[in-house]
Amino acid sequence: MSSQKEILKEFDPLSTNNKDNIQLAGYDSKGAPDTIETVNHLPFQTKEVQDGEEEEEPFFDFQLFVKELQDNRSEPLVKYIKSFLHNFVTQKSSWTADEQTKLVADFRTFIYGKLALFEPFKSMDGAKLHNAQEGLEKLIMGKLYTRCFSPYLLKRLGSIENLDDGHRKDIEDDYKLKQKIDEFRFIEPDYLDISIGNENKLMKFVKLSGSELNKINNFKAPRDKVVCLLNSCKVIFGYLKHYDTDKENGADSFIPLLIYTLLKGSIASLISNIRYIERFRLEAFIRGEEEYYISSIEAAIGFIINLDVRKLSIKNYQAYNKMYHENKVKLTEEEHELKRGRIKSENDQTSGTPNGNAAMDLKKHPFDEVTNSMFSMINDFFAAPEQSNQPTTLVDTRTKTSAQVTNATNNSTTPVDTEDISHLVQRMEENENQETLDTLQSMFPGMDKELIEDVCIAKKYRIGPCVDILLTLSD
Repeated sequence: MSSQKEILKEFDPLSTNNKDNIQLAGYDSKGAPDTIETVNHLPFQTKEVQDGEEEEEPFFDFQLFVKELQDNRSEPLVKYIKSFLHNFVTQKSSWTADEQTKLVADFRTFIYGKLALFEPFKSMDGAKLHNAQEGLEKLIMGKLYTRCFSPYLLKRLGSIENLDDGHRKDIEDDYKLKQKIDEFRFIEPDYLDISIGNENKLMKFVKLSGSELNKINNFKAPRDKVVCLLNSCKVIFGYLKHYDTDKENGADSFIPLLIYTLLKGSIASLISNIRYIERFRLEAFIRGEEEYYISSIEAAIGFIINLDVRKLSIKNYQAYNKMYHENKVKLTEEEHELKRGRIKSENDQTSGTPNGNAAMDLKKHPFDEVTNSMFSMINDFFAAPEQSNQPTTLVDTRTKTSAQVTNATNNSTTPVDTEDISHLVQRMEENENQETLDTLQSMFPGMDKELIEDVCIAKKYRIGPCVDILLTLSD
């Protein structure tokens, strides 16, 4: 990647030159593919967008990829993937972060090259090949998530001392960030030189942005985690685009509000998520807009980790000190309450009493059930190396998979009807779309419900573009 400073300068969405011309990864200013190519010279391709039309992110359909992999002609690819997953799990109990990154990158290069040798991938154009590449990355990392994502690796190995230096640093930095967020969670917008304007409106956008970013722990695939980052940042960008009076400063306005969102959102394992993306997301896929927002998040994290009173704009130190000490007292009370809850949980487990909070930190991950059901459709080639636990709901509605495929998929030798999965996915998408609609209605209570719904349909329920359009209509 380019340096953080260069990225922030080049792709600042609020600068005079770029605020109305945000480019998506792999596309020029008109939405046509630029000259960059992915591994093995598989170019990004899409229909050219006419002047005045909105650019669309590259289409991704995981179910389509699974159906293509189900084709008997692609059986050699399935065997390659099965062999890699098996060897990754069995050859060594725990790889270092650097080893994992290299192993996944080398296999991805290998398997991408094999796409050109076997149908139905051999005959595909660039856009469909790109979809296949995305599908392979999602598939591989979905199965290896509990061995590559640092918080899960810590849970599996039992102690931070058992982690390698890379994964240990992820956990330690997550802890440092959490400590800083807890310490300064009370600060007001003006402490970061954020022009408040309508405070109620500002807090609605901050809450929505934090909520979108908090979904990052609901995903296994690097791409899906990136989508959470983009959604969160685009909500902030939408607010600044319409309500910030100092647009000329661009990132000078964006980064403080992003910092404020992180302080108010208390996102779990954020640093581990960012490093997971950097390790396992194909670098050619992280360009332009994606790279800008990731660099922005990293800049905000860096500021918070090094935050002290000297970096804040404080006019009334007496009021600040009072809030600081009140927050410190609350933190102590919360820590004691947490310890009491842990003791109760341990006692309940010892006595055999069911406790719903006992496994709150590592919940069942619906992605396992969905992928296992899909794998059963390709003759059980992908029996999971291990069963993992983590909640998930995909942000991009076009890549969502259902969390409701459960008992029907427990027996991996029983084929699952593709039509049944499609119905489940459709029902889940409808639920997710309704949630988006309800959120937007709460943000724009004075706007006609049908108008909001029309905007959601037009923008495919993508939260960032929907917020931007509704802000324009509400002006």
